[in-house]
Amino acid sequence: MTLQTIEKVKTYASLLLYTALSGEIRMCLLKVYLESEESERKLVARDVSLVSKEDGKVIVRDLDFNTLSFENTEIRFVDALNSMLVLARRKDK
Repeated sequence: MTLQTIEKVKTYASLLLYTALSGEIRMCLLKVYLESEESERKLVARDVSLVSKEDGKVIVRDLDFNTLSFENTEIRFVDALNSMLVLARRKDK
């Protein structure tokens, strides 16, 4: 692990501990849904803290550092109020 990663882990752990003890801070973590062509949504990830786009893929990482990669997918929208990210398959032109 790099020093930067260790510092991030310490920050997350401190924030989670403070939240558990005080109840004053709420973290906004995302639920990620994959939308079908019929506009049906399937839950594919929970407690997502990081979303990035790398090499044409959407990458999501949760608090446990699990990573999912979605190819041929685009971000449809992010709903911060409801802590939701919706992805959809790209349509070929």
